[in-house]
Amino acid sequence: MDLSRLAVSHITTNNWDLPTALERYKAHGLGAYGPWRDKLEPYGFENALAMIKNSGMGVANYCAAGFFTTGDKACQEAVDAAVESSIAAIREQKALGAPCLVTVVGPVGCYTVDAAEHVAKDSLRRLAKAAEQNGVDIGLEALHPMDITTFSTVRTINQALDIIDEVGSPRMGLLLDLYNTWWDPQIKDGIKRAAAGGHIKGVHIADWRNPTRSFTDRAVPGQGIAPLAELVAAVEDTGWKGYYDVEIFSEELWNSDYDKLLDDIVTWFQNV
Repeated sequence: MDLSRLAVSHITTNNWDLPTALERYKAHGLGAYGPWRDKLEPYGFENALAMIKNSGMGVANYCAAGFFTTGDKACQEAVDAAVESSIAAIREQKALGAPCLVTVVGPVGCYTVDAAEHVAKDSLRRLAKAAEQNGVDIGLEALHPMDITTFSTVRTINQALDIIDEVGSPRMGLLLDLYNTWWDPQIKDGIKRAAAGGHIKGVHIADWRNPTRSFTDRAVPGQGIAPLAELVAAVEDTGWKGYYDVEIFSEELWNSDYDKLLDDIVTWFQNV
């Protein structure tokens, strides 16, 4: 695969600051950078924006928005604050030129599952309206079912697509996370369904370590048990021309040699 389509999320090299990440990613021949809001905050958004644009690198996506149900009690005020923060992220996304805003709806929290999903859908409608006004796309991300009490009630690609259809905005689509969804027996059908509706807005990649020891224990693509090459082929077969963004949460790798880590990622990607 062409390295111009390879991106690495800043969380993968968690201990690098923004200037170092941009310089080293470019040195390794990556096509794009995957910015996280908290990695830009220390510089002020305008300064960070200038650094990214001056690097000459593409921007794969913008992470992250949503988290509508993370309050410690069922409170519309907390939901409204999460929506407003997400709308601010939309404005930043537009300035960055990021193809999509990675959106995670939030956990069950203090709600029932049904109530949390209702809050998520209502909030996504508000977010989609802002995205339409700004001419940018939202990428709804489905996470692994084990994350329902910590990060998201959206657990499969098809569930995410049902929500996308229900919201009904041309600016709302799917952030396809192969790490979180590789286990799903319906994943290939979900990929086809998403592509048929023009809903794939971005792709995240990481591998599943066997056995996985914690939430922050993802593996370099090709070094785990997820059939990533097969799934990338399925995505390519849909005509996807965008970036593949490697997003690795790993305490072990966060404390490793990042240049070696990037070398391993590049080698895998070139041989897919």
